[in-house]
Amino acid sequence: MPARRTTGGERTKLRILTGDARLHFAAKQLQELRGLGVVDSQVRRLEHVLPECRFVLRASASFTQVRDKFDELEKALHRAQHVMGKVLRGDHLSSPAYSEVLDRLTRQHFTMKLDGDEPLERTLWRMAADSAMVHRARTDFEARAKHDGGQSRHRTASFYPVQRIHEALVSGWGESHVKGYVGNEPRPKGANAMPPFPHVPSVSASKPFRRIVGICYETITGMKECDPEAAIRNYTRKRASDAAQAKRAKAPSRSANKAKAGTAGYLSF
Repeated sequence: MPARRTTGGERTKLRILTGDARLHFAAKQLQELRGLGVVDSQVRRLEHVLPECRFVLRASASFTQVRDKFDELEKALHRAQHVMGKVLRGDHLSSPAYSEVLDRLTRQHFTMKLDGDEPLERTLWRMAADSAMVHRARTDFEARAKHDGGQSRHRTASFYPVQRIHEALVSGWGESHVKGYVGNEPRPKGANAMPPFPHVPSVSASKPFRRIVGICYETITGMKECDPEAAIRNYTRKRASDAAQAKRAKAPSRSANKAKAGTAGYLSF
C-alpha cells in the first residue's frame, strides 16, 4: 500500500505552524547517531519530522496566563471606546478639553480627507466589532479549557513526537534495506527480508532509542542533555494499549488471525 501523499494545503499549514524552519543535526549529534546505528536514510527521515515535533513541543501558556491577557485586552478596548465616545460627544460638562480635542480632530479629519462623516467614527465602530470578537474568543477558550480539564503548561510528555520519531526510524530503516520501501507496508519476508530493526521503542537508558529521541529533542529545543523519559514512557504505554485493543478486536478464527499476522504494519517493529 503506497504512502499517502501530503497535500499542498497540508504542507502550507505545516509551514505556517512550524515557521518553515528546517532543522538539521549538528556534526557531533550525527556522529553520536551513527554510533547508535542510525543510517543516512533514517537521519533524513528524522530531520523531515523535526519541525512538526517542534510545534507540538512548544510550551503552552497556563489557563491563568491566557485568561489574564484576555482581561488586559478587554479592559484596554473598553477604556479606548469609553474615551473616544466622550470625545465624539464633545463631553464638555465633564471636561471642556473634550470639545477642544473634537474640534481639532474634525479639522484634521477633513484636511486629510479621511473616510467617515466624523473623526474616529470608523475606528469606534471597528473597535466595537473587535471587542465582540475578543469576548467570543475568550468565551470559547474558557469553555474548551473547562472541557479539557484546564490548560496544560507544557507538552514535553506528549507521546506524539516520540511516535513520529519512531515512524521516521522505521521508514528510514526500511528504505535503506528494501528498494521502494515507504514505511507503512508489511515487513518483507524471505529473500527480501531486512535485518532486525535495532531501534525498538524502550524507556531503558541502556537502549539506543531513548538517546536517539533525546538527540532529536536537543535539536528541537536547543537545550543540551534532554532526556524525554516521560514522553517515551507515555508512548510505550500507548503502544501496549493499542496492541491489547487490537488483540481483543481480533477475529476468533485461527485462519483469520494467520492472515492478519502476515499484514502487520510497521509499528510492530
